[in-house]
Amino acid sequence: MLSNTNQDANNNYDEAYNFLERSEIDPDQPDIRFRLEDIQGNILKSHGRTYSIYVFLHFDNSQPEATKKWIGDFAEKYVVSAIRQREQTQEHKKFLKTKKEASSSTLFVNFSLSFKGYEALGLDAKTNFRKLYQQKLQDKERSFSTHPFEEGMLENLESLKDKKRDWEIEYQQVESSVMNNDIHALILLADCDIDNLCEKTQQILDNIEANNIRIIKKEIGWVRKNDQDQCIEPFGFADNISNPLFLKSDIYQVTDKDQWDPSANLRLVLNVDPFGNLQNKGYSYGSFLVYRKLEQNVEGFNEKIKELAGKLENLGADSHPKKKQNNSLKLILWGVSKMDGLL
Repeated sequence: MLSNTNQDANNNYDEAYNFLERSEIDPDQPDIRFRLEDIQGNILKSHGRTYSIYVFLHFDNSQPEATKKWIGDFAEKYVVSAIRQREQTQEHKKFLKTKKEASSSTLFVNFSLSFKGYEALGLDAKTNFRKLYQQKLQDKERSFSTHPFEEGMLENLESLKDKKRDWEIEYQQVESSVMNNDIHALILLADCDIDNLCEKTQQILDNIEANNIRIIKKEIGWVRKNDQDQCIEPFGFADNISNPLFLKSDIYQVTDKDQWDPSANLRLVLNVDPFGNLQNKGYSYGSFLVYRKLEQNVEGFNEKIKELAGKLENLGADSHPKKKQNNSLKLILWGVSKMDGLL
């Protein structure tokens, strides 16, 4: 590892932050590509898979070096970079055109560390992150704080309007010397092929347990679509249509820029990670991820819609069109039932 003086490190951070001011990036440019090879996928662009499984991990604090090695091996084998994600997308489009097998697997994998996860690996996250962002504030006069990341949700129940007793038991901090449910890492696995996803997930779960890493919780997710094959959110409205775009090729496909320009600077979703070492520069890039499991009252929302419709002129409460059977949703729910076997 190349050792840097403080001045060298500051210069490197200036270079790192200057890159984050860019927009409409072209991954084919060499100065862009080597960075995207180091940045994980699902940050600049959604992974686009139908089914997903989330695995929350707790490390053994007494074995940081062994855990670091496991993470390195896992990342090398499974984690998908932004460049690899782009290649997978191109392969999938080729498959749709030729109907020939374009790839042996469409599995997508992300790996995220919590603040306590950094600490469990013996890394001084508080000092390094605060020092990094204090410099950012001085240089750019930009408001930023890592305190929510440091504290976690358990220390922010009031601002989140949460009650600890309402959390599922696995997410509640167990304050005892015997058991500790601190979440140190999150693995996201996603695929459109439900059988491949379940098979690979089971292999990974077996590997995790064989390396003395405790699995705190497993969750499943899936994308809902309407009959027009549009992704929809829980209330049935089209989803993802206002997401910011960062890649030049995606931005050029937008035809109604007069109404709304979706392009954005990379700093909207990326930040500098002081623990990386991109081409011996003493930093890399990452993003802050928030995982929230929220219940939405869809039934109550639909009842309010009916009430409003019944009040509109010349529209009775019984004059609503009948809902069509959503074949896409039926297929997705079949896949969800298969994932349930992993929980």
